[in-house]
Amino acid sequence: MTAAVTQNCAACSAAVDPLSSPCARAAEFSLRHHLYDQAAFYTERILAQTPDSDAALELLTDTLLHAGELARVRWQLQERKHLTPRLQYLLAVACVRLAQYDEAEAALLGGDLDLIESWSCGRSEAMSAVVEGAPGLYLLGRAAE
Repeated sequence: MTAAVTQNCAACSAAVDPLSSPCARAAEFSLRHHLYDQAAFYTERILAQTPDSDAALELLTDTLLHAGELARVRWQLQERKHLTPRLQYLLAVACVRLAQYDEAEAALLGGDLDLIESWSCGRSEAMSAVVEGAPGLYLLGRAAE
């Protein structure tokens, strides 16, 4: 990480909602223009200012997925103790692209060991618990192939 990344962004820390800050607007601008490295810089700043924000982590994760930094996505999300269903889905996306299929299945089933066992035994009851609905089911099928 560069020294610039570790410095505080006064404009980002001044905003109450981290996703309405100038850093967030700069990140969204960068994403729209396919400047993924620049967008990652801004989203890292947002997450540094609000480390417990699921919305900031989701924005960073989306940015890193666009940038093709799958291992970083996996690392960032594995560090978190609790993931929202959306973040579990994004972790599964990264894991499928990294060919970590068992981990993708676990993420899509919310880490519930009973559901994972049920799925591995071929029982369809686990499918009702898959995160993100139809996209999650599609990804679960890709992971299982």
